[in-house]
Amino acid sequence: MTVIAIGDGRPHLLLGPLAVAADVQGQGFGKALIADAITSSRTGTAHVGSLQESRFGIVLLVGDMPYYGRFGFKPVPSGQITFPGPVNPARILAIECQPGALARAVGLVRGV
Repeated sequence: MTVIAIGDGRPHLLLGPLAVAADVQGQGFGKALIADAITSSRTGTAHVGSLQESRFGIVLLVGDMPYYGRFGFKPVPSGQITFPGPVNPARILAIECQPGALARAVGLVRGV
């Protein structure tokens, strides 16, 4: 998890990349990591470096909807959120930590 800003500068989180060692794949570790990341981001128990924040707006990632959709991630409307480098806009997914936060997250992703 990396703290990012999008547009107005409200703190959001970027999830990824996520990998599970080949010898333990299929045992639910990836699912558990994602579920814990979402829960801690929403409850204010997310620790990113020395920052603990209870007002994260969204968790953003670049990934595959068939996998991440089961956790509640949804596609971001094309052009709403952009990255500084090349990213397929169809793979930009987000889940809200605060109601309405996705609609307010507009612009370029940048580190904070």
